[in-house]
This record gives sequence, C-alpha cells and structure tokens, in this order.
Amino acid sequence: MDKDSKMVKKIKDLLESKMGASAMDINVEYQNGFVHLSGFVDVLAEKTFAEEIIKGMDGIHNIENNLTVCTDGEISDRHITAEIDKAIKNSSYAVNLRNVSSKVSGGSATLLGSVNTLADEMHAIELAKKVRGVKNVVSNLDIVSVRNYDDATIKNKINQVLSQTHLGIPGIKSEVNNGKVTLRGYVPSIRDMEMAIELVADVEGVAHISNKLKVRRR
Repeated sequence: MDKDSKMVKKIKDLLESKMGASAMDINVEYQNGFVHLSGFVDVLAEKTFAEEIIKGMDGIHNIENNLTVCTDGEISDRHITAEIDKAIKNSSYAVNLRNVSSKVSGGSATLLGSVNTLADEMHAIELAKKVRGVKNVVSNLDIVSVRNYDDATIKNKINQVLSQTHLGIPGIKSEVNNGKVTLRGYVPSIRDMEMAIELVADVEGVAHISNKLKVRRR
C-alpha cells in the first residue's frame, strides 16, 4: 500500500470512528496533501462535520468537499422552514434565539432576525444545518451587541475570558478591527482551538472570527 492509499485509509477510519454509519457513503481521495470528498450524507451538519474532522489531521493542506446532502423523497421548503423554527424553539438556546426566524428557498435556508452574540448566531446556524432537506445556510442575523462596544473594550474582554482558562494569554493573540477578531498563535490541540473560538464568540461585541490559530505539534 503506497503513502496516499494509507492516508485514505486513515481518513476513512477516522471518519467512521467520529461519524459512525453516517460515514458509510463518503468517498475519499487523497494525493499530496489534497483531499477530495464525494458521496452522500443525510444532513448539512454531517457534510461540514466531515470536513472539520479531516482539517485536524496532519498532512492535510486542502479539502474539496463535494459531498451531497440527500433526502428520501421531496421535502418542501415550507416543511423545512417549520422544522428549523421547531428545532430552534425546542433547543437549549431557545431564549437567546427567540428573535430568530427562517426562510427557505430551494433547500437554502436564510436566518433572519437578531441575536446578542456571535455565539448565538453560530448556534442558530448549527441547528439549521441539522434539519433534513437543508442544503445551505445563510445568516442575515443582526448581532445587536456589536453596536455597544469599541475595539479596545472587546480586546480587553477577550483577554479576560482567555486568561481564566488553561489557554491563557501568552499562546493566543487577538486583533480586533470594527468588531472583527483575528486569533493568532498556538494551542495544544484541535479541541483547545475550538474552545478558544467558542469563548471568543460568546464575548459581546464580536461580529466575526478569523481563525489563524495553529496546533503546536509535539
């Protein structure tokens, strides 16, 4: 078995361990650091999850995700809209997402309304991605807290939040420009990277996060 074939097996094994039966219809091609995904998944969340899993692997330079979200039979846009609204209403984030609604056209969902933080917007997007029939999610949500803080205050709040965790300040540097945050530096693991993003997204005033963090290889 050559090097590329071994990598394909490694990727498939990891997908199966993380996604279970959902990975059965995913095809993987690999060559010189470039991954091509094809095949089928049931919901959009599985398509994005597969890509996130592979991003954390060594030797991956680029991923072309051509997975198709398939459904059994036709699901109307009206039904999808109702299911998204139901998912939001019944979620643990319902209070924070009370001003969020959805509009669906051709399986593409647009989220409308307002939320307080970027984290709330991210939760709404993930909930919509898990609904059967959703092929794409676009957020037109207004993040209300963005208008309430200047960049210096946002940066101080980010540093304070990170300093209260094992991540600390030295390893992560934040740059803030009109509420848009860029994170740079090194973290011990992919999970720590996700944790940093989640913490910063929950800071009031943050409108967007550009993740430039890298995992420090041992």
